[in-house]
Amino acid sequence: MVRAALLVGLWLAACGEPQWHATSAPRAERSLYSYPWVWTDDQGQSVQLSRWRGTPLVVTAVYTACVDTCPRTLAKLRALSDQYTREGKRAEFVVVTLDPSQDGPAELRSYRAKHQVPPAWHLLRGGEAQTAQLGGMLDIHPMAMDAHLVHESRIIVFDATGVSSAVLDVL
Repeated sequence: MVRAALLVGLWLAACGEPQWHATSAPRAERSLYSYPWVWTDDQGQSVQLSRWRGTPLVVTAVYTACVDTCPRTLAKLRALSDQYTREGKRAEFVVVTLDPSQDGPAELRSYRAKHQVPPAWHLLRGGEAQTAQLGGMLDIHPMAMDAHLVHESRIIVFDATGVSSAVLDVL
């Protein structure tokens, strides 16, 4: 009986509304918007995160060849986006690839189509160094294991000033 209740609880936690907890990711020493990073979106356009200064930013990281963790992350991100819509909250949603050496604009476009990523979301690719810096800020640290990357899965909300304000760990 206890085991069944535990399994139901785990299922609800994994499938229900996103559950937030106190920020466990390292707090930025400075605003996310102050970094000079230049990213490339899935259309091949240059983008800086400072473009969205004054707007909350919801950020996560995936890679296009992932078949397990990243689709779950996108599902949680979609649920969060739906929740924001229902509550009338405004935010920009940003998905950054963890594998910039393999995921160029064409791969990101294909990923958007395959996973039905909403057109308003921003799929970005950066250089190795800035991807690692952002990964450190998000507390996502990929490790190459054979043909895939093993990594933490979390979604971070940055407030309008670019400071991390909430973390959602994806199970």
